[in-house]
Amino acid sequence: MSFISFPILILLALSVVFGTGFAVIAYRARKVIPGGLFVMGVGISVVVWAGAYFVEILVPGLGNKLFWANLKQLGSVLLPFSFLLFSLVYTQFIHHIPRYLYAILAIEPIAVLYVYWNDLSLGLMRINPHLSQMGGLDLIDFTVGEGLAIHFIYSALISISAILLLLVRYFRAKSFYRSQISFIFLGMAIPFLGALAVFLKIVPPYFDMTPLLLGFSFPIMSWGLFRNEFFKSAPLNPQIILERLPFGILIVDMSNEQKIISLNSVTEEILSVEAARAIGKPVSTFLPELNLSLTEFVKELVLDFELNNQFYELHCEHISKENTQQDVWLIVFVNMTAQKLLEESLFASEAMYRSLVENSVEGIAITQNERIIYLNQQMADMLGYSLNELPGRAYKNLISKEFIKLQTEREGKRARGEKVEDFLQGTFIKKNGALLDVEVSSTLIPYQGQNAFLVMVRDITNRKKYEEERNRTLALLEATIESSKDGILVLDKDFEILAHNQRLLELWNLPSDWEKIQSPDRFELIYTQLTEPDVILKTRSHVWNNIDQEFTNELTLINGSVFEEYTVPFYITGELMGRLFMYRDITERRAYELELEKARLLAEDQSFVLQATLKREKQLHDVTRTISRSMEIDTVLSELLRQTLEITNADESHLGLINEDGQSIHLLYGMDREKSFVIDDYIPYNEKFLSWQVIEQRQGIMITDTSHPMPLICFSHDVKTSGIVSLLCVPILSGLSVLGVLGVFSKRDTILFNEHDLHAAEAIASQAGIAIQNARLFEEVNQLAITDPLTRLYNRRYFFNLARVELERAKRYGTDLSFIMLDIDDFKRVNDTYGHLVGDEVLMAVSEVIRKTIRKVDLAARYGGEEMVILLPATSQESALVSAERLREAVEELKIPVDGNSVSVSISLGVSSFEQHLDISISKLLDQADQAMYLSKQNGKNRVTAWQAG
Repeated sequence: MSFISFPILILLALSVVFGTGFAVIAYRARKVIPGGLFVMGVGISVVVWAGAYFVEILVPGLGNKLFWANLKQLGSVLLPFSFLLFSLVYTQFIHHIPRYLYAILAIEPIAVLYVYWNDLSLGLMRINPHLSQMGGLDLIDFTVGEGLAIHFIYSALISISAILLLLVRYFRAKSFYRSQISFIFLGMAIPFLGALAVFLKIVPPYFDMTPLLLGFSFPIMSWGLFRNEFFKSAPLNPQIILERLPFGILIVDMSNEQKIISLNSVTEEILSVEAARAIGKPVSTFLPELNLSLTEFVKELVLDFELNNQFYELHCEHISKENTQQDVWLIVFVNMTAQKLLEESLFASEAMYRSLVENSVEGIAITQNERIIYLNQQMADMLGYSLNELPGRAYKNLISKEFIKLQTEREGKRARGEKVEDFLQGTFIKKNGALLDVEVSSTLIPYQGQNAFLVMVRDITNRKKYEEERNRTLALLEATIESSKDGILVLDKDFEILAHNQRLLELWNLPSDWEKIQSPDRFELIYTQLTEPDVILKTRSHVWNNIDQEFTNELTLINGSVFEEYTVPFYITGELMGRLFMYRDITERRAYELELEKARLLAEDQSFVLQATLKREKQLHDVTRTISRSMEIDTVLSELLRQTLEITNADESHLGLINEDGQSIHLLYGMDREKSFVIDDYIPYNEKFLSWQVIEQRQGIMITDTSHPMPLICFSHDVKTSGIVSLLCVPILSGLSVLGVLGVFSKRDTILFNEHDLHAAEAIASQAGIAIQNARLFEEVNQLAITDPLTRLYNRRYFFNLARVELERAKRYGTDLSFIMLDIDDFKRVNDTYGHLVGDEVLMAVSEVIRKTIRKVDLAARYGGEEMVILLPATSQESALVSAERLREAVEELKIPVDGNSVSVSISLGVSSFEQHLDISISKLLDQADQAMYLSKQNGKNRVTAWQAG
């Protein structure tokens, strides 16, 4: 590395450091400075550009340098674009640019980045890139392509546009903000000149001047911006102020066809138009009914205007400066809809109150100087006068002497500052001399400049009659409740006591002056005697919220007594007055009913137990009958599991049988509520295992609490983790023999096994043991009937039956079928040399090899003597030959131990196959296989031969 590389790397490092700091500070101050995020974008662009160039200089090889050179272009493309967006926001021109224009401007940078990364194949940016030496540095040299030249011009135009915007803002701004703009201009103009120098070929294209000059100019720009508090204060956009105003603002140039210069968002909503579409067009385009006659001689004008059912007050003010050609007016839209509605509401209220007075059901009069000066129609009708007869007459002439005395006393109290009643009851004198019971209230009011009384009169004749009826009813009620054997309490709607009897006090042990105790303390004496006072209080709330309904309740006292409470609504002359509560001591009755209920429940329990016992006995009988019918062991075991689940209501059951060696339990099957499944697992002998404990004890075990320590393994379950809460494990017995174990599991807390379940499981297992033993005997007898006792292969008769079925299936469905006939070579020599017992062992060993070698669908039988035959369904002659050869090899490798030595044998095999176009029998196919086998014998033995026609 040469001496000249150090300054270059230092300048690039400075660009990265200052660009990073610039981006971080801009992000933190993004809410203070205009375009803060775009300022951050400028910083990030510088970091990417200078950082990638730094690495490009250091890494060796053209390929590595091209990668970092391409990455560098991300910063070079992003920088002018971010600078332009910041300038638009800072200079407040951003609101005049349609949003789609940003997308158009972004097309070129995205396309340039794509072409850069694919330029080797396109050749639009760099032509013939290679390494060149400059001051000891290996730099990428190339010929500038057409695409790169266009990009230079595009970036230059964007940068020039941004600088011009800053210049325009510079001349409009105050001196404080001019310093900010000067340093921004300086910081971006210097690297722009470097890019221009590369474009004009003053500097070779492989020497990127812009990030180097950023390392020089960025510190200067940062210092200047910090010094002028760029990140703390920035010019405020007047449009923002307009947008925050709660009323509509419209600025119009009257000298230019009344065209709109500016408007805020409130005005956009009023006119139902966007600002971008409205600016530059006449006001009449959007408000054709508005006639603005504004001249320079009128400085201010207020107009009323209605638009879209909204009322506005337009304040128009002349705002043009003197000696200017423009005639600019500020129009403010003030929404007066609410005020209009309020005025209409007040007018309607006045008319409504006048109507209320005139149509009131109460008599209303105004007296002044003890004479009537106004009354409504109801007042006149109440006294039997016409509306014109009473005005001017003395008010005292209309009321009785007793009432005059009461009113005089009332006015005296009022004069002394004493409290007086709001209403006063008395009598008025009607025109015909009759007396009228009334309730009167009077209020001092100003009327026509003097004091007057507003008198409101209510006819209470019916109320008087009602009160008399009420008093008679209460007297009758009091006499009735005193004679009742139930405790009775009468409460009004305000929860005050209207009446009660002595029996109530006796039932609740209340003092004789109970009703004089202040509420709610008096009711605390009742509630504190209850076992559940909170519940009763909630019930009381429900009762009073539904006061017109009847309720019955049962109350239990702390001393053990039980009261029946019955409450009904209490009416007088059709009007709801309150509630009537009746209390009856039913303690003895409840005790008797409780004894009856216990007896009934006991009877039901006994009945349930009896029914359950009968049901279980029937189920056990069904189990015995079902499993006894079947002679197949799998059917017996499946039915055993199913019936066990049904009878015990368990979730899962498992079954295992003891192996012939007696050293392990073979878990065969399991069943749950949804399906049966194969377990096929073994439990070795271990006296700690629950299964083996059951077998040795020959009796079942029941566990109903799995949380306590318990014996290890029970079947294939880990009880602690499988969710089992209760289990049964019982032996499967047949006479004196234990055949296996049956496990029953519950995973529900609601199902815990009991002694009945255990006895039922033991009974099922016992019956199953007999059925299993019978099925095993049947299976053994059946096997003896169809198999050869020495080789345990099918016998010849059974084989022929199966072979006929397979041949018919092959003919019907057009499938292949093959036979293998085999004979043990020199078997007579084995018998003569070693004896017939060894010969039998050879036959058994070869048979075992056959069983292990053939497929499950294949059928093997002893044909006679040392001859054996194999039927291979759905097998062609070629596949049968492969199977025969595999069998021959397996027998050839067989070693049969005899007196410390071993005997080896070989077999000769013949193969025949069924052909669809021939009508052939089983005997013919076997004869063909037999002939092929004898060919193998004639050709040297220990080989496989296929039968060939002719």
